[in-house]
Amino acid sequence: MFKYICSIIVLFSISVMSPVDIADAEILVNRFISNKNLNESFQIQSIDNQSYENLFIIELSPEGFIIISSDNRSRPILGYSFNNNIEFICS
Repeated sequence: MFKYICSIIVLFSISVMSPVDIADAEILVNRFISNKNLNESFQIQSIDNQSYENLFIIELSPEGFIIISSDNRSRPILGYSFNNNIEFICS
């Protein structure tokens, strides 16, 4: 019985999964920024989904970034800053 219930849960979670595309990410970022009621206006400078396939890294102008999950099963906003740019250190 337990295996049957676990199988149903796994199949349901797989069927509910759907990827987030760039257009959805852009809508999410614009809503997130407008809900923050910031004094300064921010614009999307670039959207990267090539470096990390599970993330959208949105760079903002004049400064800042937002990291969004590309899978709708997790929290949409994984990290952000309106005061600093994101830097990747490759070693």
